[in-house]
Amino acid sequence: MSTKEEAQQVSEWGVVSTWKMLSFSFGYLIGSALGGVAFALFYYYEVEVGLDVALLALAFIIYGIYNMFNDPIFGYLTDKPFKWTRKYGMRFPWMMIGIFPALIFYFLCFTVPETFIGQTDQWPIFWYLLIMLCIMDTFYSIFLPHLHGGVANHFRTEYERRKFSAINNVVPGILSIPLALIVPLIAVYGKRETFILAAFIVMIGWIIFAILFIPGARESEQLKESFIKSYESTTKTFWKTMKTGLGQKNFAISLTVLAIITLAGSLYYASHIYFFKDILRIPLIFSIILILAYAVGIFVGVPIWTRFAKKKGFKKTYQLGLFMMACSYLPVLWITTLEETTFFAFIGGFVSSCAMIMYVPIVSDCYDEVSTVTGTRDEATLQGIRNFFFRIAAVLFGPIIAIIHIMSGYNPDPYAVQTPEAIWGIRVHMGLVPMILNFIAVFIVWKWYNLEGAKKQEMIAKLKGMGL
Repeated sequence: MSTKEEAQQVSEWGVVSTWKMLSFSFGYLIGSALGGVAFALFYYYEVEVGLDVALLALAFIIYGIYNMFNDPIFGYLTDKPFKWTRKYGMRFPWMMIGIFPALIFYFLCFTVPETFIGQTDQWPIFWYLLIMLCIMDTFYSIFLPHLHGGVANHFRTEYERRKFSAINNVVPGILSIPLALIVPLIAVYGKRETFILAAFIVMIGWIIFAILFIPGARESEQLKESFIKSYESTTKTFWKTMKTGLGQKNFAISLTVLAIITLAGSLYYASHIYFFKDILRIPLIFSIILILAYAVGIFVGVPIWTRFAKKKGFKKTYQLGLFMMACSYLPVLWITTLEETTFFAFIGGFVSSCAMIMYVPIVSDCYDEVSTVTGTRDEATLQGIRNFFFRIAAVLFGPIIAIIHIMSGYNPDPYAVQTPEAIWGIRVHMGLVPMILNFIAVFIVWKWYNLEGAKKQEMIAKLKGMGL
């Protein structure tokens, strides 16, 4: 059964519209994009601005530690009823408070004052980057826990979560392609002003998507009342919620895997500009071909893996996706032409879509399991805790790249021709390390994750009995 009746037969909450799923997916598009800002900034500050890579790594370490802790704190402090909850909703106001300032400070991260650049004293650049990143992340940390937490609230059934995941990975992806093309179309190696212009145009595009996100983020009266009722009947603290959540094996496993694959992906995506500039030695505009090939791979893969997930379940699909992603990193070790890069970009998009469409369902199932123990919907708090692990990537990816660049003798001059050792350094932090990390994630899911079959059905029945 593949229609709406499938959900109606197993749901007591009603089925949300396709338009609401599409609108909500724009929030995920922005959330993912902002989460990847640091990757582009690492290259920008090392090569275009000229900040010493050791100072750059230090800035990212401090920033990473800051946002590891502010996510769970903001998640907990905002994950409760306020005076406006009954009128405006439990998560909607916080998402609106966070999303628009985060987009503005994203742009400001690129606007280093001209008087700071080219000076012997590089600490002003260091402090500018660190302060802008932390302010941006403060608003992002208000927005993100409620975005992810809202998925489990809005989309309650397996049918809805599969459908939302498919929509979330296809339609916004198509609409975001023009934005993805802006940087390679405008940015030119060695011309910092072109990167600033590209960042400004991208910010405007994201603001438009944020406006489209508003209808999907609004909550029904039923959701508002359910949240208030569950909170009033239960006494909870941050530490109690964290202890309960981490005490659930599947939630703890999902956090561990998230940290591992996020670090792998962070290294891979942060390395792309280096790959085009120093290995392929072609203008960044040619990365448009790569972006399109990767997007086509995703669009081809999503319907295939969505059907696969319906037959095989979330765990098997997620496990397969992680395995194929690990294999997709391997070609980075030998690719030397644009044609090879394009082919493997398509393959990478195709296999990555398998794991991508499982992220939301796996996360939502883990949140549901925790709710059967706490008796409340604590998704923002749990997402804050989850983001603590997610942010490990922000702490580690910068130092890893910096260490490899120092050891391999990378030359940050935008016009430099790199040595063979520096070239191999890029291949290692773009391909070899991510591949090893993903294989570790595959083993963890295969060995210990068990939220499937009868265990999952028992959880769903318990949630219905609790009115959650």
